[in-house]
Amino acid sequence: MRVFWTIFLCLISFNSLSKNPINKNNLPSQIKINNIIITKPEIKNHYNFLLKTQKYWGKNFEVITTKTVIDDIIEHEILKKHADKIKINLTDEEINYFLNIFAEKYFKNYRNFQNFVQKNQLNIESFKKRIWQDLLWQKIINEIIKPRINVSNFEINEWVEKEKITQKKHRYLLQDYVLENANIINEIQGLKSKFNNKKYTKFLEKYFNFFADKKPENLNWFWNFELSETILQEVRDLKIDEYSKPILINQIWHIYQLIDKKHEYFFNEKEKTFIINKISLEKLNLYVKSYYQEIYYNNFIEIR
Repeated sequence: MRVFWTIFLCLISFNSLSKNPINKNNLPSQIKINNIIITKPEIKNHYNFLLKTQKYWGKNFEVITTKTVIDDIIEHEILKKHADKIKINLTDEEINYFLNIFAEKYFKNYRNFQNFVQKNQLNIESFKKRIWQDLLWQKIINEIIKPRINVSNFEINEWVEKEKITQKKHRYLLQDYVLENANIINEIQGLKSKFNNKKYTKFLEKYFNFFADKKPENLNWFWNFELSETILQEVRDLKIDEYSKPILINQIWHIYQLIDKKHEYFFNEKEKTFIINKISLEKLNLYVKSYYQEIYYNNFIEIR
């Protein structure tokens, strides 16, 4: 890791020069990035280019400072080196295609764009370099950074609590036992009214251990609104491992055992997608900064 710090080194700190608009006189005389030397005339040209086109490049260019100019030059050279390393690049056809889109978006057509370039004594190659820079970042984001981003249920709950959203509902993990023996149903119903829940649970544990299978397909999570009112009334006050009384559903008797119970946030698909996108965007911003710092620190940078 080679980074040569000088009094003018920016990106991490450039406090004395970073906040104020600049002129050509307080630009550095030279920027050295690895083995590439950017001369003062080149720096002045880039300053002039950004000053006359800043409204086309987003909020980072709303005010052109010394730091803005130097950051952009350094980023371009670092990305060139990094693009070769990770084998991601853009063809001339892609650059020209997006240059035409840029011209149509901001100047209505390519001829108007050319007139703007000539009138302001700019160079089309400067636009191509800036477009290449933005497009390469998009490729890095889409092909390398975004696939690393996952949003867990824990992160969703954490975000919801931070935003003070209250949409918690109960979920029940229920084991469904189907009673096929008509004789046992009356006996169980009598026990439910006669015994307390502890004795009732012990009896059913013995009964189901001998006479019933815990079928995996009959063990499921249910939101409270997914259960019928009849079932919900029977299971909502159960403690873990306790059993409901026999419930008749479509001419078939069932007993439900409460295996687990949770109080969780519930969102429909649209709401959940919105939350996931918000969290993903927050993580993306952090990952992009971290990614750039990582590739930045592997370069020799000197500013005079």
